[in-house]
Amino acid sequence: TSNRPPCDLYKGGLQRDLFLPFIDLLEEECHVVSMWESDMDYRLVQKDDENDSYDDSGKQRVYFVGNDGATKRRFDKLFHMLTKGGSDINSMVL
Repeated sequence: TSNRPPCDLYKGGLQRDLFLPFIDLLEEECHVVSMWESDMDYRLVQKDDENDSYDDSGKQRVYFVGNDGATKRRFDKLFHMLTKGGSDINSMVL
């Protein structure tokens, strides 16, 4: 979700009590991974050498839009690169 654990999301936020049930759901349904224990700071990862990381204007992608095979392949390729081949992540819709 971010560089904070779920229990710290929206900390000090206005009407945070309304957000707390969602935090509980995240912690119940998702595997929380501490980025502090990682050897890599993913915020510092740079682009790869192939054009798949760029949009039509030549800017590096920071999000993916679409529900087609090409979009999923670009996302999977970037995910594979960032996780150094990790594949133990399962997707789910909350």
